[in-house]
Amino acid sequence: MPTATLPPTTPRLASIIRVDVLDFGPMRNDAIAYYCSLDKDRENWPDEKKNRIIISTESKWGRVQLENDSVYMLSEKGEGPRKPLGGTITCRVALYAAMDKHQGEEGWFESKPFAQVEIDDVNARSLPSIGGVQLEDFIKTRIPTYEAAYNEWRTVLTAARNQILAQRAKKHAQGQSQEGVKITKEPEAPAPQVAEGAPPIRKNPGSGGPRIKL
Repeated sequence: MPTATLPPTTPRLASIIRVDVLDFGPMRNDAIAYYCSLDKDRENWPDEKKNRIIISTESKWGRVQLENDSVYMLSEKGEGPRKPLGGTITCRVALYAAMDKHQGEEGWFESKPFAQVEIDDVNARSLPSIGGVQLEDFIKTRIPTYEAAYNEWRTVLTAARNQILAQRAKKHAQGQSQEGVKITKEPEAPAPQVAEGAPPIRKNPGSGGPRIKL
């Protein structure tokens, strides 16, 4: 019987976009507390057992922060709003619970998320990064939907960055024309406002299952 093979893929166009891979570890304790609060039996679990709960996201998430301090969030599957976070634009990340086998107790994994975290621009900046990769290496490959998502993200982020740089160049040129030979220094972008510690997770009432909001 012939072996099935995947069709060859066209190499991706490279990008100049860097993605910071996010670490949701600072949310772990609050997420475990919220998960246990959803069930009376779990609330009575000893601390040792609660500490063995594994909290995870379905896929990796990353942050792109451009020169004007605007911030985007996207997953390795290409999910996420195609606009910078802020105001009503937020990103929702699903949380899952699991537990490894331990001293005769069977391990388990819940296939449905127990909550969603709604992350705004401030929360996105406060999350630590475990490292950075290029956009073409962050979004998964070899599936048409992933390739389409990569091309869309590359177009959106490149256009946003080019617009920022064009505005800076215009201001710089205007400063030169007004000051003659004097070259004005372009002001540096403000430093990201990093929140202390992880933002608290609290229940967000609504339809469609449990959701929590930062």
